[in-house]
This record gives sequence, structure tokens and C-alpha cells, in this order.
Amino acid sequence: MASNRIQTQGTPTKSPQHIHQQQSGFEQLDKSTSNTLKSEKVKQLLNLGGYRPASINDPLAALQRDSFAANEPRVDEMQIRAIADHQMSSLDNLILQHRKTQLRMSRVLKEAEERHKKVVQELDEEKRKHEHDTAQGDDITYGLEKERTRLKQFDYLLEMNFLMKNS
Repeated sequence: MASNRIQTQGTPTKSPQHIHQQQSGFEQLDKSTSNTLKSEKVKQLLNLGGYRPASINDPLAALQRDSFAANEPRVDEMQIRAIADHQMSSLDNLILQHRKTQLRMSRVLKEAEERHKKVVQELDEEKRKHEHDTAQGDDITYGLEKERTRLKQFDYLLEMNFLMKNS
């Protein structure tokens, strides 16, 4: 046969090129799996670091100790430091944003308190004016009532006087 396949007792086999391609595919898969495991290990180290105290009975801590003792390639410490530094700078930025927000909220609260104080003063002034107007109105009402009573008495006297003259 003229193809790249070699025939052995009727079963077709793959060419050396195809086997080499398949083998390099397996190597790439192995590398990607290894990289995935390394990144997961970095995530675990970062998640454990600083957030939980190490415990002798902690299974994750035991696995971490075992992985350090194994002959596997180690995680790049510089990479871990870079990630930790990035997290710290992110936290610093978050703290800065919170401080800015706190200052802005304090300013808004102070302005609201000043407006509230001004409104309370205006309401007190209106209340005082209303009380003054009410007192003045009461004085006028009292004066009108007195005048009405006087006029009734005067009317009564006029009527009596008229009746006496006509009788």
C-alpha cells in the first residue's frame, strides 16, 4: 500500500506522525492540567493565608504541608507575593474610597442638620407670630364682644325710652 499506514495481519495501525501528534496532544493536556492544579494551589494558599489560623487538625493545612514535602514543582513565591500585593493595594483603594465616602456623607449630614436647624427656627418664628396674631385677635374679639354688649344695652335703653314715651 502506498499510504502511511502499515498493515499487520489485517488490522490497520496509525502512522508514526499521527502517533507523534497524539502524544504531543497528551503532553499539552498534561501541561494544562498541571497549570490548572498549580493555579488552584495558589488560590488555596491565598485563601488560607491571613484568614485562618493554622491548625494541626486542619485537613487543608495537612494537604498543604504534604504538597510542600512532595517532589512536585513548587508554586512560584514571587507570583504569590505579587497576588498578595495586588490584594493589599485593592484593599487600600477600598479603604480610600470608604474614607472619601465617609467624608462626603459627613458633609451631607452636616448640611442636612444645618437645613433642619434653619427649618426649626423658621417654624418657631411662625409659631411665635401665630401666637401673637391669635392674642391680638383675642383682644379684638374681646373688644367687639364688649361693644356688642354695650350696643345691646344701648338698644334696650332706647327701646325702653321709646316705649315710655309712647305709653
